[in-house]
Parts: sequence; structure tokens; C-alpha cells
Amino acid sequence: MTGIVVIGVPESDNGARNMRVREIMTSPVQTVPVGSSLREAAQMMRARRMRHLVLVDAAGHVAGVLSDRDVRASQPSMHLMKDEEMRIKMLSLSRVEDAASTGTYTVREEDSVAKALRIMRDQKIGCLPVVHADGTPVGVITGIDVLDLALSLLT
Repeated sequence: MTGIVVIGVPESDNGARNMRVREIMTSPVQTVPVGSSLREAAQMMRARRMRHLVLVDAAGHVAGVLSDRDVRASQPSMHLMKDEEMRIKMLSLSRVEDAASTGTYTVREEDSVAKALRIMRDQKIGCLPVVHADGTPVGVITGIDVLDLALSLLT
């Protein structure tokens, strides 16, 4: 596999190559406590028009990431249950930790953007929580943040 080539950034320009996570992350991060129902999480995601929520445990540490894909996979099939509202109600029976990705990768604000992007690419993930030294979330990097970065470098 070849490396990433950033068009429009001269080789001598180390500004883009030395970017830190804090420069591209979305903050504040939207979190949901472990133990919340999938229905609550789905409603939050829909209301805020977002595709990822970071799960936090009782101490406020990152416990996983819930994606809109995780929520959809947890719903009964629309072929089996035609009523969308009833499918959403079924989500009340499941907890966020039952559907979320655990063993979540994280980065810190001072880490390089290159490190974060490598993790996202290598692990094939669309959301990377950014944490303080104590493990509490401070932001996230999503595919949209990566696209925003690419657009800023190309314009």
C-alpha cells in the first residue's frame, strides 16, 4: 500500500505534517452513559444529527463507541416489523454497551493527526475518541473531520 500524498502542500511545508489532533477534532464530544437504552441513544443521535456517540462509564472514562450502524443492526428487520415506531420502541430493551464497539482506540489532543489517521485507516473505524490523560473524553475525530482537513489543504 502506498503512503498518503497530500496534493497542494509543498514538501518543505511541515505545518500540515505536524498538525496535532486538537486542531481537527470535534469538541465537545457527545457522550452517553453505560446503561442507557439504545432507544435513548438513537433519539439523541437523530435529534443532534450525528452518527457516533462515545460511551462513558461511571467514572467518565471512554467505554466504547456507538455508531448509527450499531443501532440499525440492533433493530428488528423492517421486513419482520413494518412499523418504524415499534422497531424504535424495541430498542428500549437493549443497552448501549450491548451494541457498541468496545476495546476502543483513543488518542490524546497532543498526538499527531497522522497517528490518528493511521489508527482510523488501519482499524477501519469512522470515529476516534480524543481523551485527557485520565481517560475522560474531550473530543472525537470522525470521517467528516478528516474530509474537512483534506478540503482545507486543497483550497
